[in-house]
Amino acid sequence: MIDLSQFDTKGLDLLFEVHENLCEDLLKELRQNKNTETEEYKEKSGKFGYLLYQLKQITDEINKRRRENLVYSVEDIYKFAGQFDKYTIFHFYKTSDAFKKYGDDAYGHLIYQKKERENLETIVSNEKYERTDGKILLDGASQDKDKNALLKSEGFSASDVLEVSTSNNFYKGKQYKKQGQKEIPHTINLEFDQTGFDLEKSQIWLASMKIKDGFTLLNHEYVELYSNLLVLNPKLLSDDNKVKYLLAPDKSDYTGEAEMKILSSKYRRMLISPDEAVRFISLIKQRRIARFEIVKKELGISNNQLEKFREANPEKYKELYGVVLTFETETISEYKTEFPIYWDFERFIHIYLRHYANFFIEQSTARGTHFQYSYKDIRRIACLIIENLKEEIEADLSKGNGYSKYGDKGYYFNGNFYTIRIDKQGRLMQFHPID
Repeated sequence: MIDLSQFDTKGLDLLFEVHENLCEDLLKELRQNKNTETEEYKEKSGKFGYLLYQLKQITDEINKRRRENLVYSVEDIYKFAGQFDKYTIFHFYKTSDAFKKYGDDAYGHLIYQKKERENLETIVSNEKYERTDGKILLDGASQDKDKNALLKSEGFSASDVLEVSTSNNFYKGKQYKKQGQKEIPHTINLEFDQTGFDLEKSQIWLASMKIKDGFTLLNHEYVELYSNLLVLNPKLLSDDNKVKYLLAPDKSDYTGEAEMKILSSKYRRMLISPDEAVRFISLIKQRRIARFEIVKKELGISNNQLEKFREANPEKYKELYGVVLTFETETISEYKTEFPIYWDFERFIHIYLRHYANFFIEQSTARGTHFQYSYKDIRRIACLIIENLKEEIEADLSKGNGYSKYGDKGYYFNGNFYTIRIDKQGRLMQFHPID
C-alpha cells in the first residue's frame, strides 16, 4: 500500500498519471502476448492487477481531498479571475469529469449571469467568505467548436479544477461597475486618408460582392445600389429593378427614399442641376421636420423644451441635429449571413435618445440607462454584440421568430450587461445597458 500522505494535491495528480501510463503500457504488453500460461505473463498480469489497485487508491484519495478541501471554489475563481474578466486557463484533475469531457485543460473567459455576478460581488467583498463547489461556465477559445459549446452550456465543477492561471494581456483594470466613459477593449485606431475615396463606387462594390457571394440584401441596400447605378452607370440598371426598387407604385415618380438617395449622390458628385438642388433642399427640410417630430415624441417633450435644450447645450444639439439630417437606414451585421440585422431612423433614434448621455434632455419622460461610450463607439458595441451572438440570432430568425436577450440573461460585454431585441425581419428594436 502506498503512503499517500506524503503527496500534496498536484503530486497525487502526477502520481495518478504515472500509474495510469504504467497500466496502459502493461496492458498493451499483455494483449500482445498470446501465450497466457507462461511465468512472464502471469508475473505481468499480477503486476497489472496491483497497479490497478494502487491506481484506485490514488483516485479515491484525490476525490476525497477534492470534496473535503477545494483547491479553488466558485468564489475564489470569481475573486481572482472572473470579476476582472481575465482570460483564464483551467487545468483539471485527471480523475475529474471535466478531464474526461474536455481533456487536460480549457481556456477562455468566464461567463456569469447578472444576478450571479451581483451575488458573487457581494460575497467576495468580505474578507472571509464561504467557499463552495458549483458550476463554472466558460466562453471557450478552443479550435474545437463542440468543446466550446459544451463549456458554455454545461461547463465544469469548481472541484474539477487543479490549477488556474490568468493572462494580463490587454488588461485595463476591472470594468464591472466602473463609472465614467469607457473604451472598447483591443481597439487599434488607424488613420484613414479619405482623399480619393468614392462613396458611391464603394457602396456598389460591397452590394455586388454580397450578391455574388449569395448573401441577402435588404430593401434599403437594393435602393442604395440601384440609385447609385442610375447616377453612375444607368445602362447597368434594368427596367425591372428600377420599377421594383426605385419607382412609386403608380410609376409616376421615384419613391421618397430613392429620390433622396439619387439627389444625394448627384450632389456629392457635383452632377446636380439647379432645379434638382432646389428639390434636394426641400426634401432635406421635410425630412428634418418629420424626424424632429419623432424625436419629440420619443422624448415626450414639446417644441419649447427642445428649444431650451438647444440654448442650454448648443454642442449637444448640434450633434443631434447632424444625426437627424444625415442618418440613413443601415445594415449593422456582417454581410456573410442570410439574416442581416439593420436599424432605421425610428429605432436608431429610440436607442440613442434614451441611452446616449449627450442626447438626454432633463424634461424627457423617456429615461433609460446610459451607454458609457462615445457616440461612434455605441454603434461598434452593437455590431460586436450582434456578431458574437450571430449563431443564436440566426437560429431564431431562421425559424421565423424574433430574438431577444434581456434581464438576468442579458449579454455581458466589458463590464456591462445589455438588453438586445430583434424582430423577425431583422430590425434592431432595442439595445441598451441594463442597470
